[in-house]
Amino acid sequence: MGNRFMKNIIKYTLLFCFVTIPLIASDLNGDDHFNLGMKYLNGDREVEKDYKKAMERFLLAAKENHPVAQFNLGHMYARGYGVKQDYKEAKKWYLLAAEQNHPEAQCSLGQMYHDGRGVPQDLNEAHKWFLSCYNFGTSVVKNIAKKKINDRFEKEKKRYDRYFEN
Repeated sequence: MGNRFMKNIIKYTLLFCFVTIPLIASDLNGDDHFNLGMKYLNGDREVEKDYKKAMERFLLAAKENHPVAQFNLGHMYARGYGVKQDYKEAKKWYLLAAEQNHPEAQCSLGQMYHDGRGVPQDLNEAHKWFLSCYNFGTSVVKNIAKKKINDRFEKEKKRYDRYFEN
């Protein structure tokens, strides 16, 4: 009786694990995927750094409109972390995050338009994204945006000054 009882416990425990663990794993939400992606991106005691696995998790989170995951995907494509560097793909992900008022994504888009990386250079579009970034950003991001905005005004001022001098 005791041996059969133990076999049944083991059998039902294994059955429970094989049935419920995949269900639990499939119930992860965007934040869960994002958090796992961050673990893979940075590495820690639990997992080794793995850009490809980070990318997979960020993609799952991004599909649920997670703006930080979308920004991270843009950053990974812009820098070539775990993927071939691709500015057009970076722009796609930055734009999705920026449209959700993610200030770093807005600033990154502004920089792409300012420099003409992956997009045609467009100082008006860059200015638009820097202003957006300034409105929603932290003090660090605001300082970056403010510098870019002021640089543009200085260039425009010099151009107008030269025009009116003649």
